[in-house]
Amino acid sequence: MHARLLDRAVPAYSGSMSNRLIAKIIEKSSKPPAPRLLAFDPTPAGLVGNRSLRLAFKNEWARIRAGHFKENDSVCMLCSAAKPPKNIDAHEIYSFPNPETVCLERLLFVCKNCHDIIHLERSSAHCSSEYIHFFEEHYCSINGISESDRIANYKHTMQHSFAIREFYHGGEATPNLDFGQYQSGIDATLKRKRKAPEDDDEDFETFPDHECPWDMGKV
Repeated sequence: MHARLLDRAVPAYSGSMSNRLIAKIIEKSSKPPAPRLLAFDPTPAGLVGNRSLRLAFKNEWARIRAGHFKENDSVCMLCSAAKPPKNIDAHEIYSFPNPETVCLERLLFVCKNCHDIIHLERSSAHCSSEYIHFFEEHYCSINGISESDRIANYKHTMQHSFAIREFYHGGEATPNLDFGQYQSGIDATLKRKRKAPEDDDEDFETFPDHECPWDMGKV
């Protein structure tokens, strides 16, 4: 059964729940029944959005990517598929420590197939049923699990995503972003831009990660 047809079984949490209670829900829902090599991303749509490292700091993003491929082979870190660098995406993995802050933990360099699976909720809304079926089979193959396990994993991720959204008080939240180990590069970029505001990072694009037509406003 395709992910977009699933009954997500998301509990009807009240907006009046305490942050402490929601934090407990997040902690519980963040622990899947079994660890997965290839996992779905629970980050709610829009929580980071255009403020992500990839979109807000494209020069720094390109520098990080170039550094990665200088030190590592151009292979998917999940399925080990060898691809040209332009076909390897860098997926941002976030943590959610408190209602005021979202933290970038690390970047995961993955092939486009694995990246589409990580974002299966988004992919399933725009891709053909044949492509979604391929995603689902790939997810099961990489993790060595059954179709029923995959469905359970997806439902669990959607519950986790809903809890995170509640923790940040809804889909319109704009918490502070902590870029973790990449923060020094971001700070240097901001300092440079203050000195030379004409150096507009928005115009730069190298190695466009996961630039599907729906990401670029073309559908």
